[in-house]
Amino acid sequence: MINCQTHGGLDRITNSQKERAYELYHPLQQSLKTRNDQPSHSQPSTIKHHRSPTRANSRNKFSRMSEVRHRHKQDQLSLRREKVTDDQLKQSLQVMHELDSISLQVDLDQLIDEERELESLREQEKEKAQVLTELEEYERELEAYFQDLEIRD
Repeated sequence: MINCQTHGGLDRITNSQKERAYELYHPLQQSLKTRNDQPSHSQPSTIKHHRSPTRANSRNKFSRMSEVRHRHKQDQLSLRREKVTDDQLKQSLQVMHELDSISLQVDLDQLIDEERELESLREQEKEKAQVLTELEEYERELEAYFQDLEIRD
């Protein structure tokens, strides 16, 4: 009698393993409805396993709440620290930019005055060059005139 029950149980296990193997190696042979209805080893179990007991006593609630409060405080502190470091970084960058702008800042009036001086120097050089060319032309005319006088004599 015990032997028959054991043999029947082994048959059921063997049959279920054969069905699972067939489903595993021939997944397209069954329709989706029949596959979804039957649980498989690859699908997650619908039973939820809790680490903590389902009925929490007051100590567990207190410890959980204190952990949550502690975590919240730590998160707030880290956010404040990040904000402070970000603000410090912004301030230091702003100071660096201001120093760069001060060191590179050139007075516009000074630049305009320098440009005017350069322009006046260029005009003076042009005038000198024009006077020199006029003198050279006058010398050539004089030389030509003297040569004409010598030829006539």
